[in-house]
Amino acid sequence: MTNISHEAMLGLIIATGIMLPILIAALVYWSIIFYKEKRELKIRETKFTNRYFKLFILYLLILFTLADFLVFIVFISTYFK
Repeated sequence: MTNISHEAMLGLIIATGIMLPILIAALVYWSIIFYKEKRELKIRETKFTNRYFKLFILYLLILFTLADFLVFIVFISTYFK
């Protein structure tokens, strides 16, 4: 195990605490936009557009970043037992 100073770990915890709500809010925001775009595609009877693809990629990036932060929180919680 690597020795990490308490100041560095506190900084990581604070950064995670700040980024986690921002990522959750971004995920909710992109989910709403993604849902509206999907509904608009159904109205126009189109299956795929360039904007839909970009929204889907951004949605996945935010989702994977959120998952990465959650894994980091699990790492911190197991590191300090």
